[in-house]
Amino acid sequence: MTTEQYLQDDTIKEFLEFAEASRFDEPQAVIDKAMELLPVAEKRHDVNLRGLLYYYIGDCLYTLNKTEESFSYLERATRDLSYAKNWERMGICYNLLGLMLSHQGNIVSSIESMYEAIEIAEKHELYLLATMVYANLGEIFCDIGNYQEAFRLEKISMEYSEKVSDSQQNKVLDVVLALSIQLVKTCILTGQLKLAEIYMEKSMALQEKVETDFRTLSIRIAAVLLAKAQGNSEKEAEELQYAIQEFRNCKYKIDYFTDCFDLMNYLNEKGDNDILEEMIASIEKSIQDNEYPDIRMKLSALKLDVFHRKNITEANVEEFRRFVKYAQAQTVQNNRNVYQFIEIRNNLKKMKNQNSELKQEADTDGLTKLPNRRKLNEVADKYFELADTYKESLGVEMLDIDHFKAINDKYGHKIGDECLIALADVLKLMKRDGMFCARYGGDEFFILYMGFEDDAIHEICGMLNTTLARVLEERDLPKFTISQGICNHVPRALNKVWDYTSSADAALYRTKDTGGNGVLLIHSAKELNENH
Repeated sequence: MTTEQYLQDDTIKEFLEFAEASRFDEPQAVIDKAMELLPVAEKRHDVNLRGLLYYYIGDCLYTLNKTEESFSYLERATRDLSYAKNWERMGICYNLLGLMLSHQGNIVSSIESMYEAIEIAEKHELYLLATMVYANLGEIFCDIGNYQEAFRLEKISMEYSEKVSDSQQNKVLDVVLALSIQLVKTCILTGQLKLAEIYMEKSMALQEKVETDFRTLSIRIAAVLLAKAQGNSEKEAEELQYAIQEFRNCKYKIDYFTDCFDLMNYLNEKGDNDILEEMIASIEKSIQDNEYPDIRMKLSALKLDVFHRKNITEANVEEFRRFVKYAQAQTVQNNRNVYQFIEIRNNLKKMKNQNSELKQEADTDGLTKLPNRRKLNEVADKYFELADTYKESLGVEMLDIDHFKAINDKYGHKIGDECLIALADVLKLMKRDGMFCARYGGDEFFILYMGFEDDAIHEICGMLNTTLARVLEERDLPKFTISQGICNHVPRALNKVWDYTSSADAALYRTKDTGGNGVLLIHSAKELNENH
């Protein structure tokens, strides 16, 4: 359940299209429209819609730098989207939470949130989401100085980008552009200058393909750093002028803070106080009414370096006081957000447990507590795929109780059920690695054998009969026998699971035709015709 369900609902469809197109340029307008639609979601009892609305509100509050409010709405979004099983948007929420936590300097929680998003993306084959999250995670590791791990994660991101469907190519293009720019910097930091140059060329080529120039600032800053690493001072000076101009033209500087911080560190190393102070003042202006203590601390540290170089003691002392204040504010904010993040994790864990319990209930036979027919079909497909891949023997056994109807007629259905439970309990005792037992229905049971030779299967069948007789006696139940039909062989060309089940079924009925209480193991249905 995602957004496709609203394609016939003009009001919701128009909002979703508007929100995607305007969440950066008109965040407040998106928030207002989402707020108007919340009563609609409540009236319809549409948890998925409510989760989407909470997500867009939280996302736009983040764009407006209202981090605490954003966190609150994203927490609600994750709860609703998890309940609605909207995994893609759920993963996007965790990705955004990870970015927020990273910007606040809460790296551990940030990485944890990103890995939650990755788990969702990989489990549900959401390749665009995986591309985004691995790229963001790589940037976080780069920021904390683990450049080799950053490079590894960014390469994984690039691999996932190649799996994205054609219908999402426009979206993935922007992500790959940002990733390529990121790889330029990571390659510089890992000493791979030739590779950095290749990614720079790729970034320039991709920039020409996208509809906007939103990554031009990032490209220009990366170009400055690459020219410096290559020792090309003329190119470095030229690219620096381009980068400064792009910075001045940039409307949403906070969205490019990581790149801007790279440029500011570069200027700080050069001792270029004038441009550095201009950049600091411009970024401070964009967050003047908001929190971001981590960003403020980084800017404050740069200002302390400037004042030290200028030998302005009074300003240095005052700025140090502010630095301490920002550090304290960051601690308070981190603690608050950690509590919220723990609440989100607890909600997700609770939902996972509930889903797991529901799935287990759906996959389990109510009477015998063995896996049911639904689970059998799922496991049989997996076993067949493994056997076919690794050229292992696959055995499929069908067994049932001889004259079960007579037991029900003579002793009643309650005793009949007790007999089924006894047989199921014996099958559980027989289970070992490579075996899977399930109730198919009525008095029919299945056993799957992965990698078992004929002799081993015959031995298990003998033990099954012996143990069953003992258990029936211990439980004072009517004595009964079972018939077993088995097909065991390495998958052949064009084989399907059905070939095994039909052969096992035929072997079972051949056993019953000869009086029951027996085991017949074959390797193909042809053997039955040959031995007829």
